[in-house]
Amino acid sequence: MDRCIEFCEVRAWKTSLRSHIYQTPVFKRMDLAALLYNYERGVVENKGEILEKVVEDSMAPLYEQLCAKFNWDVDQSVLKTLRCD
Repeated sequence: MDRCIEFCEVRAWKTSLRSHIYQTPVFKRMDLAALLYNYERGVVENKGEILEKVVEDSMAPLYEQLCAKFNWDVDQSVLKTLRCD
């Protein structure tokens, strides 16, 4: 009985750890890098998910660079929000 409880606790701990790891900033930025790579190659055409991740992590300099690189219109209200966070 005790071995079953230990096994269940370890499995729950591993699941919790795995979900935590994939929420760390490094993995989030890897997702963003993959989106940008695919956007540049025309695989992804919707910039919405890219902008969502940029706004989520308050990346004002990256937002400005992306707008310049891809000729996107700079939304001043978004930029102001990113700089204030």
